[in-house]
Amino acid sequence: MAGKKPSKREKRQQKSRAVQARNSWRIRISTWLGGKEQRRLMLKPAARWSVLIVGLLLIGVWQNSFARSHEKLDRNYALRASSGIHQQTRLLYFLYFKGLFPVATEVPDEDLEKSLAGADSEIAENGDKLLTEVGHSTRYGELGKTYLYLPSIWRNGWDEEPNMRVASGTAFAVALMGLFLAFWLIRRPVLGTFLVIFIGSNPFQLFEIYGRQHVPTFWFPDGHDNIFCWVIITATAVLALNLPLFSSGQRKLYRWCAPVLTGILVATIGTLRSEPVALVGTAAFCYLFVAHKRSWPVRIGMLVVLLAAFSLTSRSWGSFFKGKIKAAEQVVEEAGGHVYPGPRDINHLFWHPIWVGLADFDLGTDWKDHKSSDFALPILKEQYDIEIPKIVVQKGTTFERAYKPWDEAGKFYRQAHELDHFGDVLRDDLIERIKKDPLWYPGILFRRSKRVLSESTPIRLAWGTSGITIPFSGWLVLPFLGLLAWCRSWVPFATILVLAGTSATAVAVFSGGNTAFYSTFHIAAMAAICSCAVEAILKYLRTTKQEQAARG
Repeated sequence: MAGKKPSKREKRQQKSRAVQARNSWRIRISTWLGGKEQRRLMLKPAARWSVLIVGLLLIGVWQNSFARSHEKLDRNYALRASSGIHQQTRLLYFLYFKGLFPVATEVPDEDLEKSLAGADSEIAENGDKLLTEVGHSTRYGELGKTYLYLPSIWRNGWDEEPNMRVASGTAFAVALMGLFLAFWLIRRPVLGTFLVIFIGSNPFQLFEIYGRQHVPTFWFPDGHDNIFCWVIITATAVLALNLPLFSSGQRKLYRWCAPVLTGILVATIGTLRSEPVALVGTAAFCYLFVAHKRSWPVRIGMLVVLLAAFSLTSRSWGSFFKGKIKAAEQVVEEAGGHVYPGPRDINHLFWHPIWVGLADFDLGTDWKDHKSSDFALPILKEQYDIEIPKIVVQKGTTFERAYKPWDEAGKFYRQAHELDHFGDVLRDDLIERIKKDPLWYPGILFRRSKRVLSESTPIRLAWGTSGITIPFSGWLVLPFLGLLAWCRSWVPFATILVLAGTSATAVAVFSGGNTAFYSTFHIAAMAAICSCAVEAILKYLRTTKQEQAARG
């Protein structure tokens, strides 16, 4: 009868059919995302091992193609927000031959004899020219970065100018191999292949590893090395270590090994650059909310193990470097050299970059370190009655100016943020602004997030100087994450979340100067989409073949 309302039973049946239809689509999409066809292809041992061996070999050859063509890599993707490396190469001579760190000499490089005997002679004969600090290379943490030059010297000797390309390029290739191995272990080689190719072709990462030392900056007109590539290297390695936790079939022991290895890895790389430390947060989030079928006590236990491993490793490295500094100061002092008497931080500055980073959407458009000193010095004098040393213009310092030296000989300049309460002034200013306008800082974080989603690097397939660009918008990641959660496809979901940690610097500190190019979450999303498409094709081919066999 027209217009008759459906009964309760009919309503239940309609609702049931709608639920079944939704579940049917969810199951279908979940099957494509789940990699069932990939796992089917990996059942034969010969095929599995062939894929692994060939894949690992190709990664090494492929990355070497970028190293050979480093001078032709695109400079448009260089990070321009910071310098990163200062005068660390002057510390290499005594580090390499004597294991002393940090020790430099005022003797010109061309007059140094490159041998152990030469280093002993310099200490004995030119001890008054020794220094335990060059510029501000070792004052503000990240003390391990100098060591990244050593592999270059081990391979090439002193005939070539030391560079970080050997260490960083090798680490990146190993991280990519580890990622491919991790996907191979969970039998998702197609997804792993796409992700490795897209990360390994990232124009930002390739330039920062292989081409950075040829880029002139304001402070280094002749160009210099840099270490910004270690954010993506760390994210790739962290994902490789933790990937088995997000799929079924992993061994119970590994649920405790992965957090330990992750904590050790991130803390160690934290001695090179501070940004990768944010990946502890993304790993912790995944342990709590994405780890495959874990009880809450186990998830919390994994988090505790991660934090403990990170903390203990960080403390161990801090003790190691303090011991190195103490030993170096003793040698230099006994030789009659100059020992830096000012403060040292094992960890990187905190409040200064947070405050200056507001330049992206509040204090201007460019990162300028001296802005914080211009703001803080009058307050230090008025509120804390601190005597402000005479400003001495000294080209080559990050802050564009130096203050009364720490020593009588004038070897070690003093910078504004080394004054007492400098960080307190910047912190109090931030807190006061937030109190006056609670929406001010969240608004900045929102605009930074928009920039990260809008200005991510293009997705590419590259070899040497050749490449193909695939159009993709970072905004598409948001609905795609919702689709993955709806389908309960946790491997690609966790992959995107872990790699989202590479965006932490752009969101939390500063988003200008190409800092948004750190981001790799969109690469993970595109890799999952490509893997899903291949999965659908494989299933269609298998179904078609079965139907033809049935008819024949």
